[in-house]
Amino acid sequence: MAVLKLKVNRKSLPTGNLIKGRAATVMMPCPGDFPLGSPESRAAARAMLQRGTALSPYDVDCLTLYWCTTHLCGHAQPDSHWLERTPFYQRGVEIRDELYGPIIPSHLDPEYPRRTMASIYFEAFHNRLPVPGDILHYQDIANLYSEKEVKAEVEVIRGAWARRLPETPCPFRYEDSRMLIRQDDGSWQVDWNEDAATLWNEIEDDALERPLRFFQGAFSEPPTIRAVVFVESKDKKRRVKPLEPYTDLPRVESQAASPLVTP
Repeated sequence: MAVLKLKVNRKSLPTGNLIKGRAATVMMPCPGDFPLGSPESRAAARAMLQRGTALSPYDVDCLTLYWCTTHLCGHAQPDSHWLERTPFYQRGVEIRDELYGPIIPSHLDPEYPRRTMASIYFEAFHNRLPVPGDILHYQDIANLYSEKEVKAEVEVIRGAWARRLPETPCPFRYEDSRMLIRQDDGSWQVDWNEDAATLWNEIEDDALERPLRFFQGAFSEPPTIRAVVFVESKDKKRRVKPLEPYTDLPRVESQAASPLVTP
């Protein structure tokens, strides 16, 4: 079971391309703030990989390998612990600190307890924290995790891996519009944290005040809410509600795939 690391990045990111080309200067969470491999960790990792600062090809590869450990959880082979022992990962940590500042305890960040999956994405897309009345659209997240974007992401990881770790087979591949991760039993598993519908399911579950389907073994159910609106909440977290009546919205089509893919 992944253990939550109680840390947070407190340095504002430099202006640059944030989340697939969106310019922003924001204070964003770090992947290490969340359980390894969780949807929150993935969202933070994507936000972290901006290109506002010029890096050498070597440093770009190291930052890529540092970031891709968020995918290598569970029974991945090799797993994140193996990658963390490489000099490339260690250099990636140094670059992360240079670009975003060192990680400090999360209790020093007043925003940390209030964040939700919806607020993480809204902050990344709009360069500010959400307030009641703000709207987050499913289509924005769908565009971020489109077939084209996921394929390009896998190609970047595979390229960095081939250049820096040629002696070890790369555990990433792209197939049928999905990112697949090799497991220790030789099978290839779909990375559901690269699926817009799966991530939106968590936002829907929060909006409808129901248990998270992802942690109950449900994967990539078609979204039924096109957008959510941020509302006031008693617990002070940045909660959302459906923008329109839940039952009146047409279903949004989503690609279906089995969680395990054989070699």
